[in-house]
Amino acid sequence: QAEVDAGLRGPGAEGRRGRCVVHGDLKAANLFFGGPADAPECLLIDFQWAGVGFGAQDVAYLLLSSAALELLEDRDALRVLVADAYLGTLRALAPAAAVPSEVEFWRTLRLAALDYSKVVFGYQLKGRDLDWVRAGERALSRCAHNRSVEHLRWLVLAVLDMLDAEDGWL
Repeated sequence: QAEVDAGLRGPGAEGRRGRCVVHGDLKAANLFFGGPADAPECLLIDFQWAGVGFGAQDVAYLLLSSAALELLEDRDALRVLVADAYLGTLRALAPAAAVPSEVEFWRTLRLAALDYSKVVFGYQLKGRDLDWVRAGERALSRCAHNRSVEHLRWLVLAVLDMLDAEDGWL
């Protein structure tokens, strides 16, 4: 926990590249899609957790809360997707001085995923059992790990991997 707090909120975090305004609750239930197929649009809602943080925090939240299990289980594909969709876009649009190095980004993503997992296991699932997870299978407002035992199992195993890793998770 000390490593997570120091890496995401400690005194040295303010000067690190990759800090930006974050949504803070970026999950499928807070995304609305529309527009024509050749120019789709995405609208974000529910900004009460918005603030300054690391973009990797929103990436971790979105992946762990909403990504399809098949994607989560394919680390290589997931790493390519995140590198292209997030880091590639950031490099194309942000000033170079604001873009974290790949090493910084993957390390921050790992810390953000551990931080998110702490909320899942310490708050969202506190006092709940697998029957509660199964009962919410059709609840679109719930994160994937709160409505799928398979997603929850994957998250437990991923946290164990993250705790063993030092420089990244994917």
